[in-house]
Amino acid sequence: MIVPLFRFHPIRRLVAVFCLLAGCIGAFAQTAATRPDSALTLKFPQFSGAKAIHLIAYGDCRFTDPSVTTGTNPRVRKWLVEQIAREHPEVLLLTGDTPFTGAKAADWQVFQDETAPWREEKTLQLPTTGNHEAYGDKEQGIANYL
Repeated sequence: MIVPLFRFHPIRRLVAVFCLLAGCIGAFAQTAATRPDSALTLKFPQFSGAKAIHLIAYGDCRFTDPSVTTGTNPRVRKWLVEQIAREHPEVLLLTGDTPFTGAKAADWQVFQDETAPWREEKTLQLPTTGNHEAYGDKEQGIANYL
């Protein structure tokens, strides 16, 4: 049975994402070691097993129009985006609630605009869903997420 991650509490979502990521990396290492010629479903060729991964987890960002200050804080959000970019992480786990209202394309555009430094740094972003991705209209919100 598959349970959408947005149904979990944010801390449990974070744990689930870490477990999924650890399982994928573990499966990659095991498969690569035992069957180097096999096709893998999930592969991160930029990471070797010999080096630690610089990873940051961030959630409940709630990107939206900067004039909205109830339920989100645009000043702190922008500051955190800048601080994350300055850390130069290789991987960024986005643990959900990325937009304020998932069904609003404009909120996703604010996410794209405000997080441009992460793409400039070529940070691998691994997003999951929270309840805000489904706000407004669940189908539209998930379509926007995808």
